[in-house]
Amino acid sequence: MANKALEAIGAFLKPVSRARKAADAEEAPDAGAGRDSRDPPDFELKKYELDREHELELNKIAHALEIERLKVLQLLNGGAFTVLAAFAPGLLRSHGLSRPLALLAAASWVVGLGAASWATQKQLDAQGKFNKAYRCRRNAVELRRLSTTFGEEAASRMVPPAEGQSHADDADDAFKEGGRLGNKLWKLALASLFLFGLGAALLAASLGFADPAQLTASERAK
Repeated sequence: MANKALEAIGAFLKPVSRARKAADAEEAPDAGAGRDSRDPPDFELKKYELDREHELELNKIAHALEIERLKVLQLLNGGAFTVLAAFAPGLLRSHGLSRPLALLAAASWVVGLGAASWATQKQLDAQGKFNKAYRCRRNAVELRRLSTTFGEEAASRMVPPAEGQSHADDADDAFKEGGRLGNKLWKLALASLFLFGLGAALLAASLGFADPAQLTASERAK
């Protein structure tokens, strides 16, 4: 009897349970409600954000390495010239130096230091062009989205006007100019490194072709 009673109660409650589930399904908000069909899925949007963040970090690393490379070139050339200027009198007295070659070595290091400094300025100019290109790209996207929402006239007042025909054209021009400056930077860096090596070779040659007449009497006695 107890089993039959339980079965009867269960049969009575099943329609009620189905009705409640149907009502809950109607009242529950749709997960896609309010989303435009043109909007990207959450996964693609999150992936885009992570890809952009990763790209930004790579750009930071590349920029930091460029700065450190230019610092090394400045230290090599500037340090070599400073050491030569500080110890040249002692070298003249103790070992003798070929003065023309020593002066050429000093001049090579000075020019190498100037090339490294010029490369640093070109690197700064190129970075400014790339920053402008990214800003123009962002302005182009903002203008397109705001035009869709508020209209072209209102969007044009919200976004700064383009310098050329469009923000996209300004971005392309800035990227090209930044790349051109980057090529100059690379050439100047190689020139600075070459001049450092040339100065070192000239200094070594100046020691090899030392003038005995420059030695002091005590050094000649030795």
